[in-house]
Amino acid sequence: MAETWLPAEPPPSPKLPSRARRTLLLWIVLVAVFAVFYGFASSTQATHGDATTHASSAGTWSWLVVAAPIAVVVGTFLWALSGSRRFNAQQKPGLDAMSVGQYARAAQLFGAVARRYRTKPNFAAIATCNQGFALIRAGDAATAVGSLLSVERSPLPQLAGLRGSIAVELACAFAIGGDIDKAERWLDAARSRNASDPLGSQEASIAAAEGMIHCRAGRFERALRHYDDCWQRLESKLIVRTMHGVWLLRAFAVSKLSTPRDAAAAEPWLRLLRGSAPGSFAWLTKHWPELEAFVDHELGPASPHVADRAEASTASPTSPPTPAA
Repeated sequence: MAETWLPAEPPPSPKLPSRARRTLLLWIVLVAVFAVFYGFASSTQATHGDATTHASSAGTWSWLVVAAPIAVVVGTFLWALSGSRRFNAQQKPGLDAMSVGQYARAAQLFGAVARRYRTKPNFAAIATCNQGFALIRAGDAATAVGSLLSVERSPLPQLAGLRGSIAVELACAFAIGGDIDKAERWLDAARSRNASDPLGSQEASIAAAEGMIHCRAGRFERALRHYDDCWQRLESKLIVRTMHGVWLLRAFAVSKLSTPRDAAAAEPWLRLLRGSAPGSFAWLTKHWPELEAFVDHELGPASPHVADRAEASTASPTSPPTPAA
């Protein structure tokens, strides 16, 4: 693992009862509630001698016994889902920031939404997952680990649909940090969780994460075989902004296996990245010195700080400063 990369992992959640035990406890509570209502109805029968009055009272309590749990469940469900339109509106600025590559701002916006919806855990979890995704692309994979694991360890059953994408992002975060063992474990979890997905919505993301892990581990031959096997899937399903990282890693793997006479072997992939803004790949290179050196040599400074130093060193000492816009 890179020495400067310390994932902000939250402590494990307290061990929860198994599903069978939770179900048993729920039934015990429901039976107890029924017994209380039934006992109350029986006492009403003993107090009033009129059979007609008792029948009416017992019927009323029977309906209450049935209707009350249903009302609680339906009310809880509606409360959890209420405000979805407002939640989507709250998330839109963060999604817009991500669409133009402003990942640090997006992470801040998603974090604010998650805090605002902390009383609705299902909404807060979605915002936190988006925050984790943005944090990785903003160059803060260590903090992203904490955000993603906080959702991963939540016991809420309605978050099951998020766990496949969480595993993919955690695999990427640990790969960036150089923790290959954890990256591969989360990659296996991602494959397992998405195995039953008929649409294969995470298939390309899993393939991209696997290529990243191979490159981070120095398995360049294996990485190139992997890219050859899944290249059509990657290019057809991933957006261009995501493919930038894939193109870079493929070029990096090619360069590592090329001889000096094959110096241009990586050019087809590098050509797709020419003109990228300085710092575009800092999220990948921050804790990956070999990749950072490759990007600096082939595409220019890998991080904004390096870019600033390069600009300062090439500026004429007598040139007047450029006024801010």
